Amino acid sequence: MARPDPGGRANEAGSVYRAGVAAYLAAHGLAGVPVESLQADGYPTRISLETGAAVDDVRCEFSTGAVVDIQAKNGCGFDDAFRSVIAQWIDAASSDELEPIASVALVTRVARGGLRDLGAALKRRRETPLTRMLPAEDRAFARLDPLLISLSDEQRERLLAKANVLELPVNDSGVFANEGWKLVGLTA
Repeated sequence: MARPDPGGRANEAGSVYRAGVAAYLAAHGLAGVPVESLQADGYPTRISLETGAAVDDVRCEFSTGAVVDIQAKNGCGFDDAFRSVIAQWIDAASSDELEPIASVALVTRVARGGLRDLGAALKRRRETPLTRMLPAEDRAFARLDPLLISLSDEQRERLLAKANVLELPVNDSGVFANEGWKLVGLTA
């Protein structure tokens, strides 16, 4: 009897999650509704998967011309998966893929170990006037910052201004799973 392959199951779960993120974005686009959680103006007009960009899982282009490159993880904490995403962000910042209209995002179904706090910390850094981070946000940001050492100060600041981390449980039951269907009028 063959033993189950946990790596294969994880890859499949990741593929299913990535497809769920794309479907969520597509539903917003079909309804002409902004995706507020991505902090991009406009609504999705084009969605591409496995793009070949530095951050390559999902590219979402918006009606305003804004572009968000997304790395989608079924579950993520401050682990190897996180470090892999940050390496992709660094590649994007180093290769000037972070155009004035582009941003990058780590989207995960389950944020573990304070990762949700990193999303809040990155958002807080973009607030005007700048507000002080909460202690949990400060700790989460302190786990990201040393990973960016290879970037110039300008590249680092540009990346931090464009980076998002958010929890989006699109493949779970509940409001997120049904929101897309509601947007296109297929459920009450």
